[in-house]
Amino acid sequence: MVYHADFGDPNRFNQMLTNISNRLSVYDNDPFKVKILVVAHGAGVQFFLKDLEGTPWANAQYDREAIFSRVKQLAPLGVEYYLCEITFTRNNIPKDKLRPNEFLKWVPSGVGALGELQAKGYAYIKVG
Repeated sequence: MVYHADFGDPNRFNQMLTNISNRLSVYDNDPFKVKILVVAHGAGVQFFLKDLEGTPWANAQYDREAIFSRVKQLAPLGVEYYLCEITFTRNNIPKDKLRPNEFLKWVPSGVGALGELQAKGYAYIKVG
């Protein structure tokens, strides 16, 4: 399954992470039984940045470390996160603002990646 994160609402993002946790628990948290990806673009990339200074979300007020802690907890269960290069380019966000975690991966286009993954059989899910 592929979760689509193009939103900046931290409550909604946390709900997405809860949904992913719930889905994994149905499969005994076994990454060989279910594959989950998150594709983030637009405002959704902010949850993966080291800091928000100089970004469109610089004034966002929420516990960024608590959210990223949840992101990290899902990674050992096979969850991967794909970040849109176009979003970084269009918003003049240096790529080195992305946290240096190996489960964070680049895709040229978030929307393009969503289409490709659906064509490969991934179920599309958007929390909202």
